[in-house]
Amino acid sequence: MTYSVAMQRVMFSALAVSFLGASGCATRRYVRNRVDDLNTKVTTRINDNDKKTTDKFSAVEEKQEQHETGISHANEIAKSADDRAGKALQDAAKADEHAADAGRKAGDAGQKAEEATRLATQAGQKIDQLGNLKVVAEDSVLFRFGSATLSPEEMAKLDEIAAKAQGKFFRVEVEGFTDTVGDPSYNLSLSRRRADAVARYLVSKGKVPLYRIQLMGFGEQPVEKSDGMSARDRNRLSRRVEVRIYAPEMSGVQLSAR
Repeated sequence: MTYSVAMQRVMFSALAVSFLGASGCATRRYVRNRVDDLNTKVTTRINDNDKKTTDKFSAVEEKQEQHETGISHANEIAKSADDRAGKALQDAAKADEHAADAGRKAGDAGQKAEEATRLATQAGQKIDQLGNLKVVAEDSVLFRFGSATLSPEEMAKLDEIAAKAQGKFFRVEVEGFTDTVGDPSYNLSLSRRRADAVARYLVSKGKVPLYRIQLMGFGEQPVEKSDGMSARDRNRLSRRVEVRIYAPEMSGVQLSAR
């Protein structure tokens, strides 16, 4: 029973006593009945009020429970959202790491591509240079009349020439000639034998590989006549084999012509 209900009963009892004292004509039975009726009404009203109050409290409690349930559900949703947000941040961080790694790899690949391009350019330049051979050394070896045999002096000259044939890409050109004395057909054959003698000497000394030598006999081809040159000297200089060494500039061959 609440405090307000107790107060109502006390007040009702006080009124009943006052009523009994003021009305001496009423019997005790009548008073008791009236009091019981009033008590019943008051009790009924009190019970109604209590029920309403209880219902209100129940409704409030129910709403509070609903609110608490809603809050709990909202908290769960918020926690789930936080978890998803955290997962998303982790995934984003991993994605950034992967992107950074991909960027580094792309940078490395770019550097390698640039290096490959540079090397390819250098290789192309070297190939171009290989196709542009130039004479880096040359000399003439002389023979006696009608002979294709090398003298010791001419062998020494060939040793000097062979010493200048260096590097990976050099080529040796050997061309044989004769004077105009005798049969042209014989002279053509003699010029070839002279060129062959020079080539065999260069190979036999181990200085020049055979595949680097190109030889040819041209027969009669006298040297140009110059002032003060006698016919004999001209014929002597025409019995010759000209030797030239070719190499590209990039091969690093440092040779000087005699």
